[in-house]
Amino acid sequence: MYKSSGELQKLTLIDQITFPLFILWIIGLFLVTFRRDIDFLWKVTFLFIFVFYFFQFYPDFMKGYERLMKNYPAEVVQWIFGIGKASYYFLLIVWPVSLIRMFYSGSESLSRTLIIVLITSTMIFWIIFFFWSKYEAEIDAFLYGPFTRLISI
Repeated sequence: MYKSSGELQKLTLIDQITFPLFILWIIGLFLVTFRRDIDFLWKVTFLFIFVFYFFQFYPDFMKGYERLMKNYPAEVVQWIFGIGKASYYFLLIVWPVSLIRMFYSGSESLSRTLIIVLITSTMIFWIIFFFWSKYEAEIDAFLYGPFTRLISI
């Protein structure tokens, strides 16, 4: 919800993360094109998948762009909240899939690496969530106050 500019607007998770997610995807596609060890066919496939999703979420992307141009400090704050929600759902989906993947994995080192990454990312998320839930009012006051003023300069 926008707290600055006097208007309150409820945004869904898709509304919050579509624009920054596609910007990250564009950066990732750009970087992957310079990898020499990835075949050209895979690069074209990555681009095709991106284009498919971009056209599917184009209206949401444009709404995010319009909100960004209209009031970018409030939109950046919404991205921060959206990243937290998306991380929660991402971990919820990745854990069971990863456990099944670990069972069928032929590589012990890959399974150990996956275990370390999953547990570390989950613990970091839980710590951040604990502090956010304990200091929610202070964090909101900072994000909608000094942080918004800082990035609007």
